[in-house]
Amino acid sequence: GQVTLTWTAQAGFEDEHYQVQWKESTQSDYFQGWYYETNANLAITPDTGDATVATIDGLINGVTYNFRVRTTKDGAVDTSDEVSSTPNTAPVGTPDLSAVAGGPGEVILTWTFERESGGAVTRWQYNINTLDDSAWMDIPGIDGSARSYTVTGLPVGLKFFRLRGLAGDVPGTKSLPAGLDVLVAVPVKPTLGANGSTPGSAVRYTLGFTAAGPISGLDGQIKLEMEDFGVPESIETKNIVIRVCREGTDTTEECDVLNQPSNPQDIETDDEEIIIHVGDVDPTADSIDAIDDIEADDVVTITIQSAADVTLPTEGGGFAWKLVVDDVSVDTDEITVRRKVSLDEDDGGRGDMLTATGKGFKNGTSIHFWLDANKNGMPDPEEFTLCNSVVGGDDVGKCEFEVAVPPFVGGKNYVNAIDGRSNRAYEEEEGAISDGDNREDHEFILESSIKATPDGGTPGESMLVELFDIPEAASTNITKVELARQVVCGGVPPGETAVVPCQYGAVNQGSASFRLVIPDWAPGGIQDLRVTVGSGDDADSPSKTVTITPPLIRSTPTTVVANQRISLVGSGFNSGASICDNNYPNAVMSIGGDDISCARVNGGAEVHIDNGGNWSAAVDLPLDDSTVDEGTYEIRVRDSMGRVGTVEVTIPARTVTITPESGRVGTVAVVRGENWPGKNDEGDSFSVEIVYESAYGKTTVSAQPDASGAFESQLRIPTTAGIPSTNTVKVSYEFGANNSMRTTAVSHDVPEGIIGLSTTSGGPGSTVTISGEGFKSFVPVASVFIGALDITPAPKPSTDGNGMMSFDVTIPGLDVGIQTVEVQVGQTTASTGFTVTESGVAPGDIKPIAEAIEPLGGNLVSVWNFNNDTKVWSFYDPTLAEGNTLTHMITGETYLIRVQSTTEVILNNDTRSLTCVGANCWNQVVW
Repeated sequence: GQVTLTWTAQAGFEDEHYQVQWKESTQSDYFQGWYYETNANLAITPDTGDATVATIDGLINGVTYNFRVRTTKDGAVDTSDEVSSTPNTAPVGTPDLSAVAGGPGEVILTWTFERESGGAVTRWQYNINTLDDSAWMDIPGIDGSARSYTVTGLPVGLKFFRLRGLAGDVPGTKSLPAGLDVLVAVPVKPTLGANGSTPGSAVRYTLGFTAAGPISGLDGQIKLEMEDFGVPESIETKNIVIRVCREGTDTTEECDVLNQPSNPQDIETDDEEIIIHVGDVDPTADSIDAIDDIEADDVVTITIQSAADVTLPTEGGGFAWKLVVDDVSVDTDEITVRRKVSLDEDDGGRGDMLTATGKGFKNGTSIHFWLDANKNGMPDPEEFTLCNSVVGGDDVGKCEFEVAVPPFVGGKNYVNAIDGRSNRAYEEEEGAISDGDNREDHEFILESSIKATPDGGTPGESMLVELFDIPEAASTNITKVELARQVVCGGVPPGETAVVPCQYGAVNQGSASFRLVIPDWAPGGIQDLRVTVGSGDDADSPSKTVTITPPLIRSTPTTVVANQRISLVGSGFNSGASICDNNYPNAVMSIGGDDISCARVNGGAEVHIDNGGNWSAAVDLPLDDSTVDEGTYEIRVRDSMGRVGTVEVTIPARTVTITPESGRVGTVAVVRGENWPGKNDEGDSFSVEIVYESAYGKTTVSAQPDASGAFESQLRIPTTAGIPSTNTVKVSYEFGANNSMRTTAVSHDVPEGIIGLSTTSGGPGSTVTISGEGFKSFVPVASVFIGALDITPAPKPSTDGNGMMSFDVTIPGLDVGIQTVEVQVGQTTASTGFTVTESGVAPGDIKPIAEAIEPLGGNLVSVWNFNNDTKVWSFYDPTLAEGNTLTHMITGETYLIRVQSTTEVILNNDTRSLTCVGANCWNQVVW
C-alpha cells in the first residue's frame, strides 16, 4: 500500500514547493489534464527546497498508479514526466537453501520456505559468486511453489549460490544473509580446450580436471593420449604450466590458489603421448624440503603453451583424447578442428589472380572452390565454381583463379570449398559464414574501380567517368566528386562559398557513368580523381589519376629579375573573358603567391582574351618580397571566368664582382653586378648603393641596373685604406613601403708597398737605384736604411700621384754578406735584401750548388743558408734525390758547410780550411 518517489530538482526551482500528483492509470484525464482522488493533492514543503523524495501511503495493492511532480515559480508551471507503479504485499520469511553437486558441470539447488506473512512468492531467482543485486537470474518455468532447480553448464571450480523470492516486481527478502551462502564444488569431467581451430596449427591448450584422489608431487604422473595430434619429440618444462585450486574459507572467491604457476619436474613424449611428471606444485611454500602434492578434489589446470609445438590434426573434424592419472584413464570431450579456406589476398580488383588454400580436407580426394554467394555453406547449382584441385597428403589443397565480374560483386565475397567426402569449410549450422571467427580468412573484398575516357584533358573539356563494382550497400547516388582532393561537387569547390550538389544520378547494380567537365580551377599535371557513393567513407572511395593540361602560359624571358618587364602569352583560357577586369576583382595575376598590381599589367589596361582563348600582356614584375630573392616562382593568371594557368620563372642569385680583386690605394676598380632588380621599359628604375668600407673610412658611389638587372660602376680605392689591408665592398638597395633592404658584399685587398733595386749585390761605393710602388701619393720618403746605417738621400724624395718613386743611393762600407735595405714612406715600410761583396769580386756571381761544392766530393754532408729578408732557411743534402731547397750559391753570401772530416779545398777560387773536431763539423764561410 506504499510507493516512494524520487526526482531531480529543476535548475532555478530549488527553493520552490513541490506537489506530488497521482491517479489510477485506468482513470480518464480531466481538470487540467489530470484526475484526482480524494485527498490526492499533496503539497511537499521542505525547509530548504532541495528535498526530492516523497512517500505516498494508503494505496491499494495490485492497482497500477500514475505519478508526476509539479512546481510553480513566477506563475510558470513545471511538470515532470510520468511514472507508474503497482504496490504489492511482499512475502515475509527466509528460504532455507541447500546445494549439492549433480552430474558433470551441474549443481542441484533445493530450498524450503514458510511464509510468515505478506504476499505469495510468484517466482524465484538465484545468482552465483556475487553480491551484486543486478546479477540475479530467473529460475525459468518454475512458479512460486517450486522448491528445486538444477543449474547446468558450470565451469570447473567452487561456487556459492544465493536465492530470493519475488512477489510481482517487488523483491521479497533476500534468501540468506552474507556469509551463510551455500558453497559447493562443481564436478566436471576433464576438458581440453584449444585457442585455435586451424588444421595443423600449433595452439595453446588448457586442460582442466578435478582430482579424484591425491597425485604425488614426487612421483605422480599425468598423461595425455593425443592420437591424431602432432606431438613433438621433446617439450621444455617451461612450456607447460600447472595451477592447483583448493577449497578455501573465503566465500567471495572460487577457491584459494595453492601456488603461483609451477612447471613440471619433467616431461616425456612418446609418439602421441605427453607424460607430465608433476613435481612440487607449490615451490613458493615456506618448507624447503617438503614437496606439495595435489590432493583429492583439487581443481587442476594445465596449460600447454603454443611454444610447445603440439599441433592440431591436419584434417578437420572432432578428435578425442584421453587423460590418464596414475594409470586411471578418463575419456574427455573432443576437440573440434575446423576446415579452413584462406586467400593470399584479402582485397583487390578485377583481373587479380588469387590463390585459394583449403586446410583440413580429406587427402586424395578432389577439392572444389566456389563462390558462396548466399553464404549458406552449400554449393548451390547457380553458384560459380572458381577452380578445382586435389587434396595432398597433408590434407591441404590449393588452386588459382582470376577475379572476374561476374560472379564476383563489389564489396565482400566469400570463397568456400568442398572435398570428395562433401566436407565443407564453412557450414551454415556452424555459424561460420556470418559470425565465425575465421570469416575474414575466406573473405575477399572486390574494390571499386573507376575509369575515365579520355583520362585527362584541359579545363572546360569533359571526360566520361565510369564506376564499377560499387558494393550493394553503397548503391545510391553519387554524393561527392573530387579532383586533386578538391571538391568538384558534394561540397564547396575552390573559389565558391556555397555547397555545389552532385547531380550525376544513381548507381545501378554496382555501376554508374557520367560526364565530368574539368573545372576551370583544375591544377595541371597528374591529379587524383575520386568519386564517393552514398554515405561511403572517402578513404574507401574509388580513385584514379588523370592528366590535366592547364591553360598554357609562355614567359619571355623565363629567367627574370625583380622590376623587369616581361612578355606573357596565354592560350587555352575562356573565350571572351578578361584579365585585370575591374568588374572581376579575382581576375588577376600573381607571382610567388603575391598579387601583381594591375597597374603593372599592360600599362594598367585590361587584358582581353580572344575567341580562341589567347591573350598577351607586358608585365612589369613587382619589386617586393616575392621577387627579390633567388628561386623558382610561379606566375599564376586567373581570368574573369575562373580559368587558371601558371608558368614558372627563375630569379637567379644576385652577384657582385670587383676588378681587379686586389688594387693599390688611389687606383680605380670596376664594380659589376648581375641579377639585380632591373629597369623596366617605363623608366621605372632605381639605384643601388656601392660602398667601399675600410678601417679608416668608406667611399660611396651609386649605379642604376639595366633592364636585365646588370650594372657597372667605377670606384677609386680610397687613399685612407690601410696598406696592406682587406676591405669590403657592399652593394645594397631598399624597396617596399617598409624600406626593406637587400645587401650583397665582396672583399677587396690592398697589397703592401714594394721596393726594387737596380742590382742586388755590389761592393762598398756602388750606386744603386731604389724604385717603389704601392705607397700613398705625394708622401716624402721618411728614411732609407741599409743594415743599421741611414742612407736617406737629401733632399728626401717623394712619391708621385700614383704612389710610385725612384731615387739613387750609395752603398756604404759594410760587412760582406746580405744586408737589408728598408724604406719608410709615411706609415708604410717596405724592404728587400742587398748582398755586399768584397772589392774585386764580381758581385752576385751564381753557380749551381752541385757544381760549386764539387771539390768537396764525398766529404760533404750538407750546406745551409739563412735568408735574412725572408727569415727562411734552405739546405742542400747530396744524398737526397729530391726535396733540397738550396739550388745555387751566390758570391758574397754566407753559408754553413758541414763536412765529415777536416780538409783544405779550393772553393769559388779561394782556398778554404774546413775542420771537423769531434762532433762539431760545421764551418761558416762567405762564398
